Amino acid sequence: MLFSLATLLPFSALAAGPTVSQGVLLMGFRSSDPSLAGNGQYVVVNIGQAANYRSGTAATITNINTQLGSVFGSEWSARTDLQWGVAGCPTTASGTTFSGDSANTFYVSRSEATQGTPDVSPLSISTPTKRATIASNITNIIGLNIAGGFDDSTAGSNALIGLQSGSTPANNWRSYMGGANFGGNGANATSNQDLAWDTTGIETTPNKTLSLYRFAGATSGSVTGTYLGYLKIESNGNVSFNPVLSYSSWATTNAGGAAADLDSDKNGVANGIQWFTGLTSNPQAVSGTITWPRASGNAAATSVYVQTSTNLTTWTNQTANLATATGSISYSLPTGQAKIFARLLVTP
Repeated sequence: MLFSLATLLPFSALAAGPTVSQGVLLMGFRSSDPSLAGNGQYVVVNIGQAANYRSGTAATITNINTQLGSVFGSEWSARTDLQWGVAGCPTTASGTTFSGDSANTFYVSRSEATQGTPDVSPLSISTPTKRATIASNITNIIGLNIAGGFDDSTAGSNALIGLQSGSTPANNWRSYMGGANFGGNGANATSNQDLAWDTTGIETTPNKTLSLYRFAGATSGSVTGTYLGYLKIESNGNVSFNPVLSYSSWATTNAGGAAADLDSDKNGVANGIQWFTGLTSNPQAVSGTITWPRASGNAAATSVYVQTSTNLTTWTNQTANLATATGSISYSLPTGQAKIFARLLVTP
């Protein structure tokens, strides 16, 4: 399912600053080359409620070509120094939930090398304190009830665009999102936040897509980010959000809503395996190795295991749960056995 933008109000109809409310995600743009147009200026866009991205129903992403062109030049989409990224935190208030997100739940983007395929796994943050620090800093970017931030930006070319520059306002996009580190510099640097994954890819260039992750605000332990889908920007400024395809959505379209362990089209491949791999026939061993792909755009399953059997009755897990991994799954068959069978077991 693909959701695309809507053109919003003309500049003449705007109030003093951009429109913002609790629970939104922001999309920011900046130049990383001091010699090029727009360096030191940041275009920040309200792209709607985080809950709509979580549910896959986001439908209002603004047409921002005019604004990007006026700041970064008409060829902004071809610039390799231009960076864009997405972040948001619905609430940091202890013990509260906003639109289904508990306190310190936050959303953040990650560059994709291949469209629709998350790059790194697992994306995790180890403690509630570290998640709270990140959530608080992202909340400062939005700026509700504090000085600075998106809500105090100069109004842009439509009601959902804010313009920032230099160190003004105090909680601007660059302070928390820009540069090689998520957290930027000073008191908000990466050492304070301690993300347990590579922090250089929160942003990317316009010719690449962005994974969107949700990190739940759990009160204990490590939290692994949930991949929600990817964002893509066209050279005309149109932005689309492409949500992951849940098993239930896939089954409604392809299997009459049947369960994952059934074979609705009688092709020898269970529904859940078709959803997860995109295959309509079982892969064969090549030089003793079997490889199962992951279908682009599908949500991570609850569990994924490679299993083996010598009698097709008793099956043994040969891997850890691979649900949060990325890329194809390969398994090399053991040698020295008269007979062995292998399969992929997927639980949506």
